Amino acid sequence: TSRRAAPKVDVVGRQKGSLLEPLLAEWAKQAANEDYSGDDLFNKWREQALAIDEPFDFLEAFKILQIKDKKKLRYILSKIESYSDPETSDEDLINYIIEPILPHTNNYSEWSVSWKQFDSKHFSEKIHEKIGNYVLLKQKTGHGIETSWETKKDYFMNKTFTEIASEVSQSDNWRAGDINRMTSKRAKIANNIWNLKKLDS
Repeated sequence: TSRRAAPKVDVVGRQKGSLLEPLLAEWAKQAANEDYSGDDLFNKWREQALAIDEPFDFLEAFKILQIKDKKKLRYILSKIESYSDPETSDEDLINYIIEPILPHTNNYSEWSVSWKQFDSKHFSEKIHEKIGNYVLLKQKTGHGIETSWETKKDYFMNKTFTEIASEVSQSDNWRAGDINRMTSKRAKIANNIWNLKKLDS
């Protein structure tokens, strides 16, 4: 299946964009709903995906889903961390926080000093909100938008102890490809955690 070079996703896996886009919009609303826990979210998403007549590609949907609720993001990343590192339990991570690597901003021009590899196209795609752009940390770094990748990489490598941060620190430079790669990997782990493989069949 081919993709058109257009701002919106035309085809995601085997799922038509016309069906996927409203579903993702609904998922985003549910992710912001404080009445849903992390497990509630994935159970709800499973039910809704299974209700669609056509085959549904969860991995591709997860890759483009943006979850703005920090509690939900922290929950998902904690699950991914404890899955990736068997010696770490959910209880170990209960007080951890999340931080974006590529800083959030209301104006992409603010990236021009320390993050010039990102431009207006990346901003419009909201790549900074993808789950692959976040790390799980024990405490806030205090880094601002002017903090360079080199500084962040050194911090992740030497002052953090999560598998997620350690893996991120292996990147030579933090680019769109790195965010997408990490998003894809986390989608696969989430697929395993919540046993969603049957949605692809």
